[in-house]
Amino acid sequence: MVGGVRFPSRLRSVLVVTLAVLLAGHAAHASLITSNLGESTNSYVDLDVADWFAASFTTDGQTYTFTQVTLDMADAGAAGGNFVVSLRADNSGVPAGSSLTGLSGSAAPTSAGQYAYTGTYSLAANTTYWVVAGVSSGSGDYRWNFTDSFAQTGPGSIGDEYGFSGDQGTSWTTPGSGPQKLSVEGTPTGVPEPSSVVLFACALAGGALRSGRTARQTS
Repeated sequence: MVGGVRFPSRLRSVLVVTLAVLLAGHAAHASLITSNLGESTNSYVDLDVADWFAASFTTDGQTYTFTQVTLDMADAGAAGGNFVVSLRADNSGVPAGSSLTGLSGSAAPTSAGQYAYTGTYSLAANTTYWVVAGVSSGSGDYRWNFTDSFAQTGPGSIGDEYGFSGDQGTSWTTPGSGPQKLSVEGTPTGVPEPSSVVLFACALAGGALRSGRTARQTS
């Protein structure tokens, strides 16, 4: 009984199922994969036209559509140039030589703060990727904070070691530990879109209501 109205048992069952499906539709929104933004900052690395840095993350058992990464930046040493961020595959523990996709965001993160870079890419489950940042041209000197903490939140994980390239992202090493500060978000895949769920749920409820009326008329 809802608001003094008694629903037929069949309709009540359908309404319960409908509500559960609608709630499941919320999972189609972007969610946190992993983050260490809440950890204390140790210092920063300088990114310029030659020296690029990278941070790795690994997905959990869920597949995702990548939506954005947020970088924690310090005040720039010098403005100018074109700051770029991209997503790369893992190549035996270092970033691959080419990008999976470039990301959109501020080309000049000069002031200290958190900067979001967005894009779309299908992330496999239990797979390592790298977020690569550097300066593609110009004399900019941008600073990406890192932490000496290995703690993180979210179902995924952030690698302990950072990646370094002295030739604008062509070749890579992992010279030490101390993760760069970032968070990664994505939309879990294999989940129905909310709009289609609503239409399906309404059809179910409407069909059950018509059946209930027919049963009452013939009883």
